[in-house]
Amino acid sequence: MAISKFRLSPTSEIWIKPLDWKERYQINTDQKEEVVGYVATTGLGAPYRIERDYFNTKEWQVTYGGVLGNFTTSDEAKSAAKADYEGRVLGCLVQP
Repeated sequence: MAISKFRLSPTSEIWIKPLDWKERYQINTDQKEEVVGYVATTGLGAPYRIERDYFNTKEWQVTYGGVLGNFTTSDEAKSAAKADYEGRVLGCLVQP
């Protein structure tokens, strides 16, 4: 994912480092490795996690200290985690 750039004012902007997702695997019943989740650490404390939720029709669940939501695809889940992460970073900033 690319670095996100936000304009705070006409003369200042910040760039937010992207989440760096690492795949998590497990061996399925056919003895094949399959992706069962992703994890991205941040400088904010808890890692973002995306894990398969086989009991939900939207099988990709995003957590960050608690459940943020379930999504149909892992890409949708990553986008939701990115939006939450960027919101938390921007929420920490103040204008001088």
